[in-house]
Amino acid sequence: MAIINVQADPGELAAATAERIASLLRGACQRHGTARICLTGGQTPRDTYDRLAHPSSDQAGAIDWNRVHLFWGDERVVPPDHEESNFAMADRALILPAAIPSRNIHRMRGELPDVEQAARDYERVLRRFERPGVPRFDVMLLGLGSDGHVASLFPGDPQLASQNALDPRDSRPESDESTRLTAAIRVPSLQAWRITLTPRALLDASVILVLTAGASKASAVHAALRLPEDVARWPVQLLRRADDRVEWWMDRAAAAAL
Repeated sequence: MAIINVQADPGELAAATAERIASLLRGACQRHGTARICLTGGQTPRDTYDRLAHPSSDQAGAIDWNRVHLFWGDERVVPPDHEESNFAMADRALILPAAIPSRNIHRMRGELPDVEQAARDYERVLRRFERPGVPRFDVMLLGLGSDGHVASLFPGDPQLASQNALDPRDSRPESDESTRLTAAIRVPSLQAWRITLTPRALLDASVILVLTAGASKASAVHAALRLPEDVARWPVQLLRRADDRVEWWMDRAAAAAL
């Protein structure tokens, strides 16, 4: 069962999640020598990144960023300095203030003219970081859309129909498609292309932290944790397959419907 943490407001949420992430990264460095975190976009994660990187925060000096590798769960098809880029947000809020070395930054190349090629390129990056018998990521950060999407897996995405692709530990026979770690998808509701990790890759983490705040997310939180399973309608429900590896971090407004 997922672990639920409710904080009073977005400020307390940012402080608590930054402390939790710092602890997880320190632990991973102790076990493996390095740590791997997969970042997400959105205002709530941005506030957490600010806490991690700000010189006056307790977390700033607690992480050896030379030993931490950064990945991304999804990206818009825009240049890396674009205002809508998930990388650009993390760069401003975390990477530059914390002086994380460029060799540890593994971003999706949303600026490529061929989005399918960009997805394939990122797949090759992730394959280089395989650890037999150990999850690919030590920490997976996810935001939550009011429609229940996570990363760029939106309601109705065909990937959500392939149950065999949802769990990296699934022992059933696999097809080439079910083992994919990345995908280029067009989101009809946005009339835009995105690069995203697949459900299989999103679940391949030691700990998955879902960060969400605000009353607009309350219905999606309720659907994720309380409604009967319908992953095609509520993609966030795919996290149920990770059981207690999932930690929900939210403020009181987002938890109001629980």
